[in-house]
Amino acid sequence: AIHDFGFRLDVPAIAGTLWRNPGEVPGNGVDDEGDGYVDDVHGFAFDRGDDSVNRPRPKADRPIHGNAVAAIVAGRPALGSEEALGGAPDARWVAITADGAIEEAFEWAILHDVDVYSMSFSIPDLGTFRAHWRRACEQAALAGLFLVSGAGNFGEEGSPEFQPVPVQMRVPEDIPLAVFGVVGVGPSGVRPPFSSRGPVSWDLDDYREGLVDKPDLSTVNQGVPALGADGRIMARPGGGNSYAGPHLAAVLALLLEADPDLTPWVARDVLVATAHDLGAPGFDPEYGAGLVDAARALRQLRRR
Repeated sequence: AIHDFGFRLDVPAIAGTLWRNPGEVPGNGVDDEGDGYVDDVHGFAFDRGDDSVNRPRPKADRPIHGNAVAAIVAGRPALGSEEALGGAPDARWVAITADGAIEEAFEWAILHDVDVYSMSFSIPDLGTFRAHWRRACEQAALAGLFLVSGAGNFGEEGSPEFQPVPVQMRVPEDIPLAVFGVVGVGPSGVRPPFSSRGPVSWDLDDYREGLVDKPDLSTVNQGVPALGADGRIMARPGGGNSYAGPHLAAVLALLLEADPDLTPWVARDVLVATAHDLGAPGFDPEYGAGLVDAARALRQLRRR
């Protein structure tokens, strides 16, 4: 599942891997499968209560965010290219928009056998409502969803987006264990200044751990080929931790292909054990456990 802000579903590189609900007849205004959602053929817009996920929200000189994220996970070659964009180009993806309806979106995803749920957004200032988000994510993870979130872009001092530690990472990436909070590195293998750092703080009635180690893992968040609305690679590469999370989502899809019975907890252990250490020795608040290595993780998983 790609939980984002809007998509253009007919772009060739991602249209070929878009999931189709086998029980739903498109455009007939009827809930054919009886799941409570009308025309949820390729996903659902839970924020609007309809099937209007095919509503892109592009910015000037920027890709459609949802399309770019979907391409990192399950993209096939863009127009004019022979190289697959996605880390898991045979995976199927489904489009979700939700805003505040996260519980409903999780329930729908579980009902429709979604495996990996990618969230490239970051929500500040939730106060005690953070506990509700954490409970929802814990419930979803226990039900089998692999929840992934980019770690945010609030680490560069002096920028308008800067936030101090321990609030550089926000919901959902700051949720321990149930959500993989992912940062990234650039082509040089170094964390860009914008990339958010841990630790995070949990001091609520239901969760009183204090400072908690975050982020969890690193992938890539700079110099990423970005799929444009015309189906071609944009001249300007993508950057930001919105791109880091989907890289891990693709790796999780590969791990699940190798072992469909995999749980989020075992996957975390395997990924941490096989990551390449970056920064200070061992876990650190800039890179987490280190740079994910899909091939090493797959080899270790097959040996278990």
